[in-house]
Amino acid sequence: MINRAVGLPAIFSAFLIFLFAGQLSAQARSSQADAICQMAAEVPIPQADLPPAGATISKFCDPWDMYYGEGQPMDLQGARYCAFSQLGGHGDVQNPIEAPAVLTMIYANGKGVAPNLSLAIKFACEIDGGWDDASALVKMLDANRKQGAVRVDLDVCDNPTGRQMNYACLIRDETRANNDVSTAESQLDSGSNAAQHDLFEDLLEARRGFLDAHEAEEPTGTVGNAQDIIFETVATQKAWAELLTNLADGKLPHFTQEEFKKADADLNAEYRDARQRTAGCAVRSCTSSDAVLQAEREWLTYREAFVSYAKVRWPQVPSDTWRTLLTLERTKMLREL
Repeated sequence: MINRAVGLPAIFSAFLIFLFAGQLSAQARSSQADAICQMAAEVPIPQADLPPAGATISKFCDPWDMYYGEGQPMDLQGARYCAFSQLGGHGDVQNPIEAPAVLTMIYANGKGVAPNLSLAIKFACEIDGGWDDASALVKMLDANRKQGAVRVDLDVCDNPTGRQMNYACLIRDETRANNDVSTAESQLDSGSNAAQHDLFEDLLEARRGFLDAHEAEEPTGTVGNAQDIIFETVATQKAWAELLTNLADGKLPHFTQEEFKKADADLNAEYRDARQRTAGCAVRSCTSSDAVLQAEREWLTYREAFVSYAKVRWPQVPSDTWRTLLTLERTKMLREL
């Protein structure tokens, strides 16, 4: 993702919203889960689960990545030690969202330690940020504990506690999607000859150019917009990985010439509408008509690079089939701007 600066008014507005959300979060926690959390605060942590005396824990450790195995092998013990070191009042780094969330999952699932729902609740109560309120998570775990459950199959990303947790989950999903894309691209390219390989590289370069231009045509300026963009990026990468995997497995698409004509007409209509809808953009946080124009030009380059590669790799498939496939995807993007 490319980070784009936003204007001071947008930053100030986001700051006010952040403060207001923090007040609401505190009020919600007090009214919904405070009693449960007061009892959970007294639950002792087994000494054997804590980092041993003298253990060296890097202040740059990331319990989230260690727990999920993102960018490194999964390390449940390391994630637990790291998370403990980053809880409020401990260590140089304070991590009020991800550190207690990791400990909540570790004790709810019983990963690397004995399952302990009382401890899971204790750490869920410590998830605390301006955008996040773990009251629903606390109440769910407490309800399971009261029903006699020993453990709960829990992934906080299934139901994030708020925007900050949602952001962390989106970044996790983006990393996974990008890894899936790398695997799928390598798998498809492994069956190429030299000419096909060169055309495939041209296709990937054209796709990168289009995705950069498409990102520029997305609105910016709020936390919600930024997360929406990451969500769309994840969906786009997943779809790309799935397409390449299907192609490598010999699952080729089929569209008729008539279907292409309709898809092309729909795209042209959607493009004209998008240009009209964005014509009044006068601030940095909205989508400009020029950005839509530039993205469309890059998309056409990408589409034809795909056709050039596909004609050589799968000569039995008509070019209009590939154009239809990509045209339908681009029309959806424009409609959702």
